[in-house]
Amino acid sequence: MIVALGSYELYYNLSGLETAVRPQYRELAESNWQEYNISAIDPSNSPNSTNLLADSFWKGYTNDHISALQRQLIRNAAIDWEYDSPIRFYYGLADEVVHPAMVTRTVAAGGRYAPAIQVARASHRATFLAGLYGSGASLDGFDNVLSWFQSKA
Repeated sequence: MIVALGSYELYYNLSGLETAVRPQYRELAESNWQEYNISAIDPSNSPNSTNLLADSFWKGYTNDHISALQRQLIRNAAIDWEYDSPIRFYYGLADEVVHPAMVTRTVAAGGRYAPAIQVARASHRATFLAGLYGSGASLDGFDNVLSWFQSKA
């Protein structure tokens, strides 16, 4: 989440996102945004997605910086996009963060041009890697990525 906030600040020119972070984690966030050194973060003493954001983040207007971030998050949400040409969404069945039921709801909202393709034993982080480097065990029995990908057409 710290990396995501820093990315939005950098790529969308959204300043002031430190106000989205609880005061006790602002120094950690600022340090990470300046140095991009994830290995410097102590996982045993790090915030998680539940306790990183300020209490007021989703409870209504806090300040213009957070409102700008929320508007950008909404603009980037794939569930709100209207697809007029085919696109495929790949998702893992072994996901510990994004349950497959959440993915299928998003895909259903995408309409007829947005089918979902399951990737065996992949999480949301590993789906891409399984698609690139997966063996037959992770590619529905296909020997290579190209044949697996073409079977989903």
